[in-house]
Amino acid sequence: MKYCHLLTEQHEILVSNRIPSESFYPGSQALNILENRDRQRLLSLLPGLAQSSVEHAYGLRARRVLSRKEVRSLHKENALTAVSGPALSNWKPEQSLL
Repeated sequence: MKYCHLLTEQHEILVSNRIPSESFYPGSQALNILENRDRQRLLSLLPGLAQSSVEHAYGLRARRVLSRKEVRSLHKENALTAVSGPALSNWKPEQSLL
């Protein structure tokens, strides 16, 4: 399997065959999994990432990211639902998945 990261001008929700996914977000976790060669290439394209926060150098995420505490709380309340099948087939890009 080959996995390709797509870096856009800003973090985006991408939809292909009605399946939403996200563009590459160059946060610390993502930078840590890149091979050194790829990390250096990215830093040459976005030099601000080395000196400041990803939010300042690249921008905010396309959607809110829940903290572990929020996920645990929602799980405890049985408030988490999976999005798949028919629910996803009617999804429109302007709708939030949260």
